[in-house]
Amino acid sequence: MIRVKETGLIALALLLMSIIVIPIPSLTLSINDIIRDDNENVVVDERTGLLVFLNISLSDMLRLAYIVRNVSMPLLEWSRGYNVSLANVIIRLGDEFLERAINESSVNETRAKIYAFVSAVIYAHAPATAHPVLARTIRENVGENFNITNNTVLAVYNRTLELSSLLENAKNIVVNYNLTISDRVRELEIIASGLVNISLTLLNEGFTGRAFGMMIRAYNTYTRAYSFLIKSIFAQILGIRLDPREGLTNRFTHRIVVREILERVIDNLPKVFRERIREKVRNGEIKNWEDLRREVRREIEEYRRYIIEKNIDIVTSVLVQIIRLLYYRGDMLNKTLQDAIEQWLSEEGMLLERLGFGRKPIDENKLREYLKDLVRKTYSETGYIGLELLKECINRLESIIRDKTSISVDLDIVLYYISQLRHG
Repeated sequence: MIRVKETGLIALALLLMSIIVIPIPSLTLSINDIIRDDNENVVVDERTGLLVFLNISLSDMLRLAYIVRNVSMPLLEWSRGYNVSLANVIIRLGDEFLERAINESSVNETRAKIYAFVSAVIYAHAPATAHPVLARTIRENVGENFNITNNTVLAVYNRTLELSSLLENAKNIVVNYNLTISDRVRELEIIASGLVNISLTLLNEGFTGRAFGMMIRAYNTYTRAYSFLIKSIFAQILGIRLDPREGLTNRFTHRIVVREILERVIDNLPKVFRERIREKVRNGEIKNWEDLRREVRREIEEYRRYIIEKNIDIVTSVLVQIIRLLYYRGDMLNKTLQDAIEQWLSEEGMLLERLGFGRKPIDENKLREYLKDLVRKTYSETGYIGLELLKECINRLESIIRDKTSISVDLDIVLYYISQLRHG
């Protein structure tokens, strides 16, 4: 085994370990701040801002809560089996408001209706828990360097079959309550089934990437079907018409929302900006859902820019360390590679005059500026971050050096020695 200068490699290893693909939070606040003109027989409760249907009896509202709970529970239990914490939150909050509805039923019927309705709306968010299950499945089944493989597609296929079975079970529950299954649900099932078949055909023909995309679409279509099945329960019991694309909470909220409710929503925001939003609520800068939605979007955009710049800085530092190691210590790895790096640096004007014996020093500022421009351009053209961005930049840098020197280079040799260093 060739001995390598370990201090530089250790520094580079630490830099590489810091390249973590930090998820840019995406948050959809489906709460509208406008009361629809077509809402009749409703009153706005001053405590919660919810629209209470006066023409719906308490027994029907409780029936709505219980049916939505029973239809949602198989999906929630399934998600909980894959360690999705959101499922626990939905069950806990839904049960809490349902219990309040029962306790208030003999004291204050209007308030009991509100609690029952809130409970139903909370349970109705069960389909959202399917998305973390999908993300976890993909993460646990990707190949080396996060490549999509046949096993990745088959893993998503298995989750899709499970979700399809859950939907079929949920439909049976709905029918047992003498409610009808919407044609839209059946249409989405047919579409999802077709996508599954197309995906498997593509997989058999060797088109793994396209098969993966089709299977993801099939999974998400089953999720949409489950969501609309739940919406149809509200439509039938409350006697209203719901657009398939419309969120439930869009229909039932009022622009005036008390601070306590806003703060409960804030508790579920991404941690990176949760406290800043909370402070604006307390200072009176955020008074309603529109204010909250606007501030969250702004925070997400700022955080996204921060993560991008952080990735660009880290990848640039890694590339700088790779060039430095190969230039100053490349003779211990690959002399031809070292010569290519030296020739490239010289032609790009990134070498300073020699001060004494040894190699000419690198102009560190020029090198960093050059590589940062390369990384930024690569990101703008590909949208990659993290290790994908690093890998693409290495490929492009190898091509640049080869074009300048007519010498084929393999910069990955440094990463290989890092892996050897980390694993002994």
